[in-house]
Amino acid sequence: MLKNYSLETLGAKSCIDNSWPLMVNALDSIPKKKFYSTMDYGAADGGTSMELWGRVFQKLEGKSIYHIANDLPSGDLPMLSENLNQLRSKFENLVVFIQPSSFYMHVAPQASLNIGLAATTMHWLSKIPEVQHFGQFHTAIAP
Repeated sequence: MLKNYSLETLGAKSCIDNSWPLMVNALDSIPKKKFYSTMDYGAADGGTSMELWGRVFQKLEGKSIYHIANDLPSGDLPMLSENLNQLRSKFENLVVFIQPSSFYMHVAPQASLNIGLAATTMHWLSKIPEVQHFGQFHTAIAP
């Protein structure tokens, strides 16, 4: 991974930033609760998605939030940690974790997440996946 990965992926940041309306729709569809769990799949160094996650956490202000940032162990985990700590300092009820593994493995307990983001992870796929639509949710099944 590049040292300044986020600077090298400004196009990805643009896509992530433009996903905000989809994220709002998804957040509004979740039943109101006191605790939310979120995941950033393939977070890299965290720089491209931190602004979006900040907006999500601001929308969930006053709620307890458990956020997992997932990336490969070979990624820039120290920079990811630094970016997450900057984000964490802005939200009193936010707890963050780094999950260093492939997102093709279990990265969270089944049915434990309320919302997740996998923005630019398609470059890891070997074949075009089958896409299934469930309302505002979309899932891809890689062969």
